[in-house]
Amino acid sequence: MFDYQGRGAIRLGAVVEIIHTATLVHDDIIDEAQTRRGRPAATRSGATPNVCWRRLALHAGLQGRGPGAKLRILDTLIDLTQQMVEGELLQMEKLGKLISLDEYFDLIFRKTACLFSVCMRMGAILGGASPEQEASLGQYGRDLGMAFQIVTMCSI
Repeated sequence: MFDYQGRGAIRLGAVVEIIHTATLVHDDIIDEAQTRRGRPAATRSGATPNVCWRRLALHAGLQGRGPGAKLRILDTLIDLTQQMVEGELLQMEKLGKLISLDEYFDLIFRKTACLFSVCMRMGAILGGASPEQEASLGQYGRDLGMAFQIVTMCSI
């Protein structure tokens, strides 16, 4: 994308997958889940490894970047982590309660769509996209993530 030729996209993809895996483990711990999509849940890992995974991901994401890109990627990953933590707290707060459509959309944004959005934005940052291009790709990722979560929830 944007004629990017380096291998940083592979590293950032791994970073996002580490964060994603950590959030799934965290969800399973909070929910005391025995299974995740029909397979045994990874609840034995505990919260401490989960925090370590996130730190590893943030550190790995910053290696080999120029100072400007490093800061933008770090800011993006920090925003992602904050939104996902807020989503988990929101879900815990609303558990067992009837929620509005707006609350549902906010929840699925924070728990899923923000991850899709950040993936697109980091690709744009890595490729040297303009702020407008980054925003457009971020919006595309957000919309894709919202659709993914809605379809996933409807198929349960």
